[in-house]
Amino acid sequence: MQTQASISQNGQSHSYADFKDVFIKSNIQYYRKALEEKKEKSSHLDSQKDYFQSIIYGKNKIKLIDEEYKFDDGLIVSSTDLKGIITYANRKFCEISGYTKDELVGKNHNIIRHPHMPRVVFKELWNSLHSGNEWKGIVKNLRNDGRYYWAYSHIMPIVEDKIVIGYSATKRPVLASELSQAIELYKRLLNEESY
Repeated sequence: MQTQASISQNGQSHSYADFKDVFIKSNIQYYRKALEEKKEKSSHLDSQKDYFQSIIYGKNKIKLIDEEYKFDDGLIVSSTDLKGIITYANRKFCEISGYTKDELVGKNHNIIRHPHMPRVVFKELWNSLHSGNEWKGIVKNLRNDGRYYWAYSHIMPIVEDKIVIGYSATKRPVLASELSQAIELYKRLLNEESY
């Protein structure tokens, strides 16, 4: 006859305390394994974070300086292939971005992407371009020295024989009225993205 404090399994009698010990030991191993996997995932996420930061900041991680570099005259002209690799950069682009032509051509255009730009803006930009449409908007860009500059960008597909082969961008200085509106909008979008 078994008491309530024992459990019968395969004809063998085990006490509740024995069952509890086995249960706890097996769960401890499970939780230890889960913690190890979490640590592995965390280190993997850290390496992914480093990778994405290298994309955002370019190959050389640039220390941000909260100082505007004034882009107040002329036009920046650039072109890229379908993947955003710069194929042409005019002198003004080099002057304003702080990069040489050799440092720009062959690099992804996101070399000048400022991390304080809302991601949704670039999502909208690429959605427009992939649909065959042009895109216009104000962009905060990152200079090679860590300062930033604002530009009103007009980007359009380059079409040859009815096939899009790349993109062309023309950037002009931003008007004060345009900039104040963009700053307010981007603050709100960044705030929404952080949640």
